[in-house]
Amino acid sequence: MVFFFMFSTFPQAARHTAMGKSLELQTNALRTEEGKVDVDQFTMKRYNEIVKCKMSYATFYLPVAVGMRMAGVTR
Repeated sequence: MVFFFMFSTFPQAARHTAMGKSLELQTNALRTEEGKVDVDQFTMKRYNEIVKCKMSYATFYLPVAVGMRMAGVTR
């Protein structure tokens, strides 16, 4: 049962990390007519989404969820 959980959890974390990286790259690609980065498009909401997707799943959720499952915690 633990292995099934791990095989479904790792791709989920990888998918969220890829979505966060995609948001980051899209934000960096927003340019003005002069070719400069448009910092007005970089809002706090976008930043929070990048952090939530890119970092939280791989650095917090995945290790905690796998550790809890291996310890026998299912709820």
